Amino acid sequence: MVLEGSGVEPVSAMDRVLIASPSLRRDRMVLAGSLANADVGLVRASVARLAATRGLPAAWQTVDGREVAPWANVDATPRHIALLDGRHFAIARLEDLPVVLALAEARAAAQSPASAAPGSTAAGPADAGLPALTGPEALLWMPPDTVVMGEVDGARRLVRGASPRVPERLRVALVALPDARAALEVEGSYATATELADALAFAEARRKALLEDTVTALPLRMMGLWPLVAAAQFQTVEGTRIYLRIELNQAQLRAILTYVRAALEARAQRIAAAASASPAPASGPVSAPASRAPPPAPRSAPGPASKNR
Repeated sequence: MVLEGSGVEPVSAMDRVLIASPSLRRDRMVLAGSLANADVGLVRASVARLAATRGLPAAWQTVDGREVAPWANVDATPRHIALLDGRHFAIARLEDLPVVLALAEARAAAQSPASAAPGSTAAGPADAGLPALTGPEALLWMPPDTVVMGEVDGARRLVRGASPRVPERLRVALVALPDARAALEVEGSYATATELADALAFAEARRKALLEDTVTALPLRMMGLWPLVAAAQFQTVEGTRIYLRIELNQAQLRAILTYVRAALEARAQRIAAAASASPAPASGPVSAPASRAPPPAPRSAPGPASKNR
C-alpha cells in the first residue's frame, strides 16, 4: 500500500528494498530503496502523481539537511519521502526519519569482519572484499547473491511468553545458487550457551516430530521437502548462535514460495476484513523532528528486510 499508485515498480525501478519497523504495527513501517538508475526525477514524479491523485499539495522542504515531501499513499498513515542522496530514498512517518538515519549509521558501524558460520553469507562488506560502506549504502547492503534477507532484532519480545528458545536476534536469507537453485539460511543468536543448547534440543525434537507425524510428513513428501528436513543439520557458531542452511532445487523453492504467498494473502484478507469492520482511526498533524539526536535504538521487524534483483 505504500507504493500503490506511485508508478514505482519495485522489480524494475529498484535494485534493493528495505522494509523495517520497530514493532508489528503497520503504521510504523519504513520503506527504503535504492534506485536501479541514479535518477531522483522518478521519485519527484511519483510524489507529484500521488499528490495529484488525492488532490493534495506536493511541496518539498528541507529536514535535517535532506529534501522531504509528503508521500500521499493510499494507506491511512501520513508518510513522507526523503531523498537520502542521488540514488537512495526512504518513506516513513516524518518523525521516524531520524530512526532511518540512525539505522544506517548502526549498520555502517557493524561492518567489522564477521565470524560467520561455514558457508554462511552473514558477513559484512569487508568479508566480501568490498570497501566499507557509509550512509544509505550501508542501510541497504546485502551479501552478494542474496535475493531476500530478513533480520529481526529482539525477536523474543515479539513472541507471546518470550520463550528463551526464541532467539534474541534472527536472520533468514534466500541466496541464489547456480543451476536455478537457492540456499535457505536461518541463523539465531542467544544470550548464553545454555539458552542455545536448550533451543537446539527443542529444534531437533521438532524436526523429528515433523518427520514422524503423518499429518506433517505427508505434505512434506508431496512438496518434495521431506528429504531436506530429514538431512537438516543445525550448527553452533561461537557458542551462542545456531545456524541452518538448506539447499533447494527449483521445484522445492517454488513449493515453499507458493505456500508463503498463500499464507501472506490469507493474512492480508483477514487484516482487510478487520479494517472494514471497524472505523479508521483519526490521524493528527505530523511535525518535523527538532533534532535527529538522540534517536531511539532502531530494531527491524519480521518479514523480508530487503530485495535484490
